[in-house]
Amino acid sequence: MSGWEGQVALVTGGGTGVGAALALALASEGASICLIGRGLDALEIVAAKARRMGAQSTCYNADLANDTDQLELVRRFAKDLVRVDVVVQNAAMYVPGDFNQACVEDFDRHYRTNVRAPYVLSGNPP
Repeated sequence: MSGWEGQVALVTGGGTGVGAALALALASEGASICLIGRGLDALEIVAAKARRMGAQSTCYNADLANDTDQLELVRRFAKDLVRVDVVVQNAAMYVPGDFNQACVEDFDRHYRTNVRAPYVLSGNPP
């Protein structure tokens, strides 16, 4: 039995790239995975692969830069999940450019996605 057997893992950005790879690695070790991302089709593909490994997998379509989506996720998790053992914060956003040219909207989106969302999803709802 692996150390992940029976654990529940939330994986943000779980539909592609590193997030998908981490989710499938956890699933292969027996964890149940909750995939969070903006692309439901991509999430469903990863979930199907995890299910073929015998893992439970659920998809949550959300934009973590959106405060309403964050709150809705917390409400759904409270209803759907008995517990969460690990949060893999893979979703992130970055806008390249000079600081002097940055706009406050980009800063707000960075904050909501990269700082606020992991905090809220770790059990600290507003």
